[in-house]
Amino acid sequence: MIKVLDKENCCGCSACYNVCPKQCIKMKSDEEGFLYPIVDELNCINCGLCEAKCPIVNKNIQKNEIVSYVGINKCDSERAISTSGGIVGAINEYVIEKLNGVAYGVIYDSGFMPVHARITTKKDALLFCGSKYAQSYVGDTFNLVKNDLESGKNVVFTGTPCQVAGLKSFLGQEYTGLITIDMVCRSIPSPKLWKKYLEWQENRYKSQIDRVNCRAKTYGYHNGTLTIQFKNGKRYTGSNRVDLYMKAFHNDICSRPSCYKCNFKDIERSSDFTIFDSWNANYVTDGLYSDDNKGCSNIICRSKKAFDLINSIDNIELYNASMTKMFEYSGGMESKSISYNEKRRFFYKDLENIGFEKTIISRIEITIVDYVIEKIKPLYFNVLRRGRK
Repeated sequence: MIKVLDKENCCGCSACYNVCPKQCIKMKSDEEGFLYPIVDELNCINCGLCEAKCPIVNKNIQKNEIVSYVGINKCDSERAISTSGGIVGAINEYVIEKLNGVAYGVIYDSGFMPVHARITTKKDALLFCGSKYAQSYVGDTFNLVKNDLESGKNVVFTGTPCQVAGLKSFLGQEYTGLITIDMVCRSIPSPKLWKKYLEWQENRYKSQIDRVNCRAKTYGYHNGTLTIQFKNGKRYTGSNRVDLYMKAFHNDICSRPSCYKCNFKDIERSSDFTIFDSWNANYVTDGLYSDDNKGCSNIICRSKKAFDLINSIDNIELYNASMTKMFEYSGGMESKSISYNEKRRFFYKDLENIGFEKTIISRIEITIVDYVIEKIKPLYFNVLRRGRK
């Protein structure tokens, strides 16, 4: 029977929940809003599957020959709504259209909370585009993936490294029809914090939210902004420099406890693909790709089927790249856990007691210089845009 005695040792992947034959495990939120398994001990038969499938207890890394690229989606409109180069979208579309398969990834539900979903059409696959900066609800996804694979379908699954590891551990065997993609992540903030942030924004703008984009390319790929479109026609835009939610995220004050000692920060992983931002594409490709500030992705193929698939997709433009240089310029995000911020000890208690805005402002400094730069950024961008015409 699985018991979480130390929250640093649970990533919330939901493998235990999905594998329980008696369905006596529930994923429940703690006071911070993170999901953890709770066992109904009266109905538990002590089969041990929950512990056997935990990717932290049983770490499984497959060492494969690696090929690395920088890539972009040739469809400008899809690339524009993607966080980086639109590569995951192109893979999803290929599996759905060319392989008659299904895709699993993260969308927003009706309340703009991130959840894993099953997609079967190219149109719906566009819902996966864009990063969602909170831990997604996995639910029964792993069982749905297994059912699709057992019925002979081709499946592509995208998630954080711990979610991919959880799925692979849950399945317990290799399926030729499964393609897994892990997105290199910094850490995972609480869904509760994200919900508080959205409620705060709705109160500020006196309107319900219509659309959210956590990394819009308003001022180009290298100047991403969190944008919110409200139903009353108003629009919010804030960069990592001044947006309170993103400021908390980048100050490592709100992440899941397991993220501070992440078991999946490793160059070697169990996925077929590792995909992440390529901030220095010109350098990692030795000048083969010239950065146009529209977004590009680092792509690491960890299996032959990943290599074969990526080279079969016509609407992806690939450039040979050095994985060593990719990691040199990634800031160590692929292999190093975030540092614990001592202010985190009070953060979620303050969130409950004094509210979202006061909690952030009392714990994180935003300087006058930050606000000045944020104000002049649109003017600077418009000058550059007029100069290109």
